Amino acid sequence: MAHPILRRLRVTLYTRAPEVFASELSERFQQLRSAGMVDGRVLPAGEVRALLDALTSLASEAIPSLTRRNPSVALDVVEVAELTSLRAGVEQALVARAPHLGPLLEIFGARPAARQYRLSTWLTDFVAATGRLRGISLDDFVDTVGEDLEPWVNYDIRKERWRFYESGSEQVWRVLSAISDDYDLARHEGKCWVLSLECLDAASWDELPKMLGLPKDARLDAAFRARGESVDEMLAHDLVDLCNARAHALGCELRLFHVENDGGHYLFVALPPLACKSAVERGLLEVTPHVPPMLTRPRWSLWLAGVALLAGVLALAYALYPAARTSIEAVGLLGPLFLAINLGNQWIRRTFATRFPAVARALQSLREG
Repeated sequence: MAHPILRRLRVTLYTRAPEVFASELSERFQQLRSAGMVDGRVLPAGEVRALLDALTSLASEAIPSLTRRNPSVALDVVEVAELTSLRAGVEQALVARAPHLGPLLEIFGARPAARQYRLSTWLTDFVAATGRLRGISLDDFVDTVGEDLEPWVNYDIRKERWRFYESGSEQVWRVLSAISDDYDLARHEGKCWVLSLECLDAASWDELPKMLGLPKDARLDAAFRARGESVDEMLAHDLVDLCNARAHALGCELRLFHVENDGGHYLFVALPPLACKSAVERGLLEVTPHVPPMLTRPRWSLWLAGVALLAGVLALAYALYPAARTSIEAVGLLGPLFLAINLGNQWIRRTFATRFPAVARALQSLREG
């Protein structure tokens, strides 16, 4: 007999949005792997293994359906359930829906173990892999940004010289963050290639399209205006995805990549995908994997089945009960009218909220008050 958790997840898979299923599945995997428990109850080791195997089997069964409905969610499930053999097919479906994600998926799949090296080695190899920071010596580089390079570099006051230490790719964001503060180092061929942004400083986000050399675009402008009016309306990754999609459409060489950072800052680099992949594979750079969510396609088959069932019931009642024909005719005439009014009202609200978000939020606060 199937475990109650499996039955609930199976119902969620076929009746709810893919995102809901992926979230519940991830939560179950996390509970079992980290604590060997479900819903606050600790399970015997044998039951934990059996349930993990059953969840993995369910995830494998769900992948074809999820791939058709939302391949980005399917890729999340592949990661959670560790279904490495199914990754290629899901990525192929994802690229078919969003071609600009192809080079990025290759980079996200190339994440080697952290590598230890000195700053001089990193600088030489980074120049060779990416073409950035070319022509600057180690001494000039350290003199420019040395105070911000811990734990790579430290100044020995007694000996009045810099001391160099080994560090790894997980600390590269410190080097890049220090580079972003220097105008000359942060520019390549007239464009900024590394940029640090504060989460709440919405005005500076307009620099992202400029890093790729993108011309003015109405869709991008609207997205960045929405970001400026409310930092919660659009995530940084959504803006990066819009920029990369536009760059792909225009045939631009560069793409934006998010480098892990701390606090309320985001750190981005603009590199050719092949150069970024080379740097990641060689342990010179770590980028944050992110596949943007896609809109879930509505399950029209369920709606059509419901409409057909309702129409059949009304037709049967119309034929068998003459006394009810007036009411049925009223439903048949007024139902579509009310549906059209309801859908029109929703469309007006969405359009109004998109074009006038500040007014929509003010009206919402008045209604809640």
